[in-house]
Amino acid sequence: MALGEADTTMRQRRQLGEQAIAHATRGEWEEAVETNRQLLELGPDIDAYNRLGKAFAELGQHDEALAAYEQALERD
Repeated sequence: MALGEADTTMRQRRQLGEQAIAHATRGEWEEAVETNRQLLELGPDIDAYNRLGKAFAELGQHDEALAAYEQALERD
């Protein structure tokens, strides 16, 4: 990956992380799930898996929450 691409990816990751946090802060759990999934498409991210677990838990999707938390633990 070229340096410019790495900078762009880092910027995307930061922006998506900020968006995911904002959605969660406003209780927009479906949007938080989608944003964290977009972030994870860019590569593994422990914080995104944790946020995804929280969003799924808030939506009552406990199996998905557990799977997301397990992904975070595997990478920590």
